[in-house]
Amino acid sequence: MRRKIHLVGSFPPEITGREPREAWAWVRENVGDTELLAWPFDDDPRWIVRYMQGLDERGTVRAIRGGDFSDYDSVPIYRLAGEERPGPAMMRDDARADRARELVGDYRRSDTGGAPVQLSRPNPLDLGLMTMVGKPQLRHALRTLRGTFLMLGQLPTLNRAARQEIRHAARLAREHDVPVVWQLETPAVLYALNLLPPPLRPVAARLLARQVAGVLALIPRESAVLHLCYGGLGRAELIAPRSTRPAVIFLNALARRLRRQKRPLPPVHIPFAYGTRPPPTLAHPYAPLKDLDPKWRLIAGVADENDPGASHTALDLVEKHSGRQAEAVATACGLGRHSEPAARKALALLAELAGKSTAAAGPY
Repeated sequence: MRRKIHLVGSFPPEITGREPREAWAWVRENVGDTELLAWPFDDDPRWIVRYMQGLDERGTVRAIRGGDFSDYDSVPIYRLAGEERPGPAMMRDDARADRARELVGDYRRSDTGGAPVQLSRPNPLDLGLMTMVGKPQLRHALRTLRGTFLMLGQLPTLNRAARQEIRHAARLAREHDVPVVWQLETPAVLYALNLLPPPLRPVAARLLARQVAGVLALIPRESAVLHLCYGGLGRAELIAPRSTRPAVIFLNALARRLRRQKRPLPPVHIPFAYGTRPPPTLAHPYAPLKDLDPKWRLIAGVADENDPGASHTALDLVEKHSGRQAEAVATACGLGRHSEPAARKALALLAELAGKSTAAAGPY
């Protein structure tokens, strides 16, 4: 069976300046007849910057450290502005609701071939961490601890805000008879597990799996995609991974949690390229994939248009060590920080990888 293409979400600025259906036509021009998992359209690759600035403008939070959002070390740190905790309405991303309405409308007027429209859904944990904690720094350990404590207290409100946003979009999709998938995006998972010493990872993975499973439960059944990530603000990853072991530990913990809840395992996007680096071409980073729960449907984030050879090798290694064909291929992150020519190269490479023979990976 031929692999599909998974588009993480964002497109170059020259493309997001158009209507979604024009952007989708541009994608089709570049991938030919290769099937897509879904049709996304994130108009701002720095969506979390817009969200945080919106909270500041409406008076929900106040900045205690300034920054220009150029990279993870220059993200402002916020605290709640008032004495009373804000309710879900004050923490919602209204721009995301407006975007869902536009995408559902454009989908009905587009030739999508039956693939659903994809709506991005940031993990509330990531929103809280970016808003109140930022990148942990030893020289600001007390501020990091205080921010973490405040974030955990605010997490239930962020969860309720997410539930309201999802329910609104799901109702809209039902009214217009439009198929929708939600891409749950959570860079915090791989960041935390790669940062921790190996003996602490299993416990942390169980805690993170519990939190992620709770958010997946907010999404209608059979309509979620899980997007793991190493971050990409300013084209810099949060952390440079050495192995797929942390991802495997987390996904196995999440699989056990979802089975206890009688929830299906969604397709999962794992980045193998990251930041500005191509995927590794040695076998040992991929070896832990042999222990990955066999029911996970992999989206292999291996495509790097600057190194097609490494991308092909990485896909072979992913499929060989995981013992399964990838359901889809993808870049490590969205295309929003690409130029249009670079994005075209990335899409052409994705189509090439999707049609690649699986002979090198052996039997599944």
